[in-house]
Amino acid sequence: MDLRDFHNDEKARKILDDLNAEKEDAPVSPSWESSLIEKSFKEAKLLENETIRFIQTVLEIQEAI
Repeated sequence: MDLRDFHNDEKARKILDDLNAEKEDAPVSPSWESSLIEKSFKEAKLLENETIRFIQTVLEIQEAI
């Protein structure tokens, strides 16, 4: 049982369904991770502006390495 089931959260259910579909379309692509971060910020409102910016900065640095 996931939290989406425990709390019956439709936003969480939609986000996870979208991510699972994305993973099925491109199973070896890490793009779903970026989608999770973006959806957590924009759709679920789970991340604050400072947090999303920090994560984006870390990802940019990681890509540059």
